[in-house]
Amino acid sequence: MEQRFRSSLVLAAFAVLAGLLYPDILFGLKSFVLRDYGIFGYPLAAHQRHAFWSGELPLWNPFNCAGLPFLAQWNTMTLYPGALLYLLFPMPWAHGVFMLAHQVAAGWGMYHLALRWTGSPFAATGAGAIFAFNGLTMSALMWPNNIAALAWMPWVILALVKMADQSATGGRLRWFSLASFAGAVQILTGAPELIGFTWILAFVAMLTGGSNLLRSIACCCGVLLLALCLSGPQLLPFFELLTVSQRSSEFGGAEWSMPSWGWANFFVPLFRFYRSPQGVYFQSDQEWTSSYYFGAVALTLAPLWFARRDRRWLWVILVAGSFWLALGPAGKLLTALKTALPALGFIRFPIKFVAPLIFGTAVLTAFALRDLEQQAEADRRKLLLSAGLVSLIVLGIAAFSLAKPYPYESPRAVLLNALVRVGFIAVFVLCVFRARSNSGWKVAVVALLAADLLTHAPRQNTTARNEVYGANVSRTGVLTNLHHGTGRAFQTRAAHDRFYGEMRPDPTGDYLGRRLGLYGNCNLLDQLPVVDGFYSLYLPWQRELWEKLFLAPTNAVPRGFARMLGVAAYSSPSSPVEWAQTSASPLPFLSAGQRVEQVAQGDLITRLTAPDFDPAEVAYVADPTVAATPKADTTISEVRVTAHQIRARVEAAGPTILLVSQAWYPAWRATLNGRETPVFRGNHAFQAITVPAGVHEVEFRYVDARFRQGLLLAFGALLICATLIAVSLRRRFSA
Repeated sequence: MEQRFRSSLVLAAFAVLAGLLYPDILFGLKSFVLRDYGIFGYPLAAHQRHAFWSGELPLWNPFNCAGLPFLAQWNTMTLYPGALLYLLFPMPWAHGVFMLAHQVAAGWGMYHLALRWTGSPFAATGAGAIFAFNGLTMSALMWPNNIAALAWMPWVILALVKMADQSATGGRLRWFSLASFAGAVQILTGAPELIGFTWILAFVAMLTGGSNLLRSIACCCGVLLLALCLSGPQLLPFFELLTVSQRSSEFGGAEWSMPSWGWANFFVPLFRFYRSPQGVYFQSDQEWTSSYYFGAVALTLAPLWFARRDRRWLWVILVAGSFWLALGPAGKLLTALKTALPALGFIRFPIKFVAPLIFGTAVLTAFALRDLEQQAEADRRKLLLSAGLVSLIVLGIAAFSLAKPYPYESPRAVLLNALVRVGFIAVFVLCVFRARSNSGWKVAVVALLAADLLTHAPRQNTTARNEVYGANVSRTGVLTNLHHGTGRAFQTRAAHDRFYGEMRPDPTGDYLGRRLGLYGNCNLLDQLPVVDGFYSLYLPWQRELWEKLFLAPTNAVPRGFARMLGVAAYSSPSSPVEWAQTSASPLPFLSAGQRVEQVAQGDLITRLTAPDFDPAEVAYVADPTVAATPKADTTISEVRVTAHQIRARVEAAGPTILLVSQAWYPAWRATLNGRETPVFRGNHAFQAITVPAGVHEVEFRYVDARFRQGLLLAFGALLICATLIAVSLRRRFSA
């Protein structure tokens, strides 16, 4: 009972701290908007919510990139159970609470994991505070999938540790199933790198355990396999999309690695950071996360990390290796690993390796705090020396900043930040050395750990008035009557670059401008179809056409090429938040009767971008099984278009093809008079079928076979879990 009470107190404390950080979010007064949250995470959630209340599962997104898979993107979190929070409750409040709840859950999970290993509520609370409020976790409040994956990281490992610690077979089977469920839920968050890091950390945890090592690792592998099977409805569509997408093992480059001097930010968080117009600080040579600071106070405990007990050296190696990998090509290790394991090339932004570093640091800090709690004189002397050394390094970094400031760096802000860190270290040492005469020193130490993190930088996520997510904000002017199947808006490169390179001081005005300009995925908030979008995976054939349109000068875009892509409006040359109507109407969503010509694959784009190309007169195909045909009189009627189904009646005087202005993808199937007919690529990227002379009923339907196979796989895995739980309960009752 006492343990549950302490756990509840820790949960309440973390929730209060999160609420104090963002009271405007908690009480629904404002919403997050910064960077990827406003142009990626929230619009995806809004689209999912729209589909949910329309009675649909959003397998396909018809509003971006001339159509592309939605569920298969994985990081859209379509199947994540926690998404029910913002699907059922009012937005945008529910989505903001979703983010904060996962931040709190991350810290609470680390508390329980550290408590399992140390047996000290004091040490566990300190570790939980570090994991919940470090710079990376607070920066992750702009990514729903990342904050959710971080939240589940300690819980998955805790379930695996409990499974490994069970001596009875029944208990082991029960925790085997529970760990599989936890692992599957984390997989559904859609943060591949963080999920992978979780299982690396899990294997390290198995190695540091005192139970049967081989049995623990074997069980861990079994849990991973079962979790993957439970996640089949998400993973199988994802892998199908991945195999045809633009990504390959050569995709992940050196962009946004930790700078060679980035180690200094573990001591002074604002060193060589620049202040954005909205007050958020960013590292000059890396902008994936606005911080990865885990606390100078925690760093002061580093000498206690190296104790031989608890196999801490494995966690130290993990932390050091993660730091080395985060340096990217500059550290050489990541390059060597990519050579040995080409699959690592799919990972973007080496800075992401700070995630296991911070997790390992929280674990090591828990062990160090437990040692400190035991009041060993040798540990206290080590701590005093460490505090002096860390303080000297902090002041040295600040002095270097004053002497040689980096471009856009504020040496004064760095100095003030450094002095605050030194102050926290001094108070921390004082608390430890007066521990015997002050029973409240443990509370003071945990408070210092949290305060160090909460004050290391201004708020890392700006908020704006809720009106920015209102209905039909961007559905004005020429965009008023733009719907799926009637045409698309095209954001020009000039408009895109304005939004990408500029930030207004007022978050509300800044985001409203981005929404009016349909930047990123803001079009989803008003269900407006656009030519582009902001996603992890693209269909390369459509992407190639978009690039030709995007890179062409506005006054040199071939009219026929733009018509073929369905462009009905484009960014106004006078303002990126205004839209102009095209001089020529877009090609209808369904078109037929064009002259069909066979063209070599390598010549297709050249033909499509030719000045004299007219998509109403000619259609190009590279499929050798499709015959060239002359132009034929054709009538298309009774057209019905939804996200996952297209129906029409086609009357053709002669054989021809029917073109759908939607990107080709294997999951789209077509029937002609009820009989299945092949769907091939017409005009390089679009769906097309052959149509003989006569009157025909045509239907296109999105049939995700991989999703259905995944459901069968998940059902089988559920049966296994149910069987294991039943066996464990039977053994328990028998005992």
